[in-house]
Amino acid sequence: HAFFDPATSSLTYVAWDELTRDAVVIDPVLDYDPATHLTSAHSLDRVSRLVRDLDLNVHWILDTHAHADHLTAGRELRARMPGARWGMASALGEVFSRFREVLEVFS
Repeated sequence: HAFFDPATSSLTYVAWDELTRDAVVIDPVLDYDPATHLTSAHSLDRVSRLVRDLDLNVHWILDTHAHADHLTAGRELRARMPGARWGMASALGEVFSRFREVLEVFS
């Protein structure tokens, strides 16, 4: 299932096996308002509802690339789904550190 985020024109995917209900979430979006520098979890709530409604067992939350178009909701989603692992390329740690530095300026 694809969730389109109109603010960033990006997609989050939830893929699952119909028999086992095992699932993966790909590129979850954390809503960010550049005017106020505030985040919200509206997009994440939609993903969580689907997972709950379909009784899915999320094993992985994957970020496929550095997201210039949106902030990842991987950490927040993993907190909601403690059994899931959050996977990304190791170089993304540098990207997230840079985002943190930039966003702290606005705090």
